[in-house]
Amino acid sequence: GTTCGFYHLRMVQNETTVGLFKKSVEADPNFALAHAQLAYAYAWMAVYVDEKAQDGWVEQAKEEIKRADALDPQLAETHIARHHVLLSANEGFQTEAAARELLLAKRLDPNAGGLELAVAYNHLGLEDMFEREKQRTLDIDPTSQFNKNIFGYQLLYAKRYDDWLEYSRTHSDGQPNIQYLLGKGRLDEAEQLTEQMRNLEHVDAEGAPALKALVSALKGNHRAAEAEI
Repeated sequence: GTTCGFYHLRMVQNETTVGLFKKSVEADPNFALAHAQLAYAYAWMAVYVDEKAQDGWVEQAKEEIKRADALDPQLAETHIARHHVLLSANEGFQTEAAARELLLAKRLDPNAGGLELAVAYNHLGLEDMFEREKQRTLDIDPTSQFNKNIFGYQLLYAKRYDDWLEYSRTHSDGQPNIQYLLGKGRLDEAEQLTEQMRNLEHVDAEGAPALKALVSALKGNHRAAEAEI
């Protein structure tokens, strides 16, 4: 999820999601859950999709959080949305405060926010707690490929490359990706994979030059890296 093609797809999908929740609150302005979920969608846009317009998305998320709280202060989903707001640059990347919001959400609904809480634990370096929440979330919703993919990314972010490969064999295609190859120092194989991405109509083809630049830099070929940049 680090390349332009994927981000473009994600923006289109999230804009559709925002539109649907806006229709929900227009149909019933007192539907607290719809306000909370619209806040979540706005916050997601701010943090993960459209950072250039983050100010606007964050303010809209805060407004919807206020409306949801006023209508029903016992919604777990409102805390989950607030957690994403706290993770934004506007709020200073408040990871610990964001995690506390997820714990509050869990008290209201034990089945809510598991994905986000596992990610928060991983970002805080709490590996055992990450593993427990990851497995619990997979047990609750064993069919979500989105959750499975996010947990795989988290293992890569934590530089747990061997754990990621084992996890991938169970929950994905089990094939080494570029991040894994870079982490293991297998630079020639990573370079070959970037060329395959560039030549095929791959969803991540737009990101191939950036990855090729990274591989070249790690191999000490700075001139080639500059050319790709």
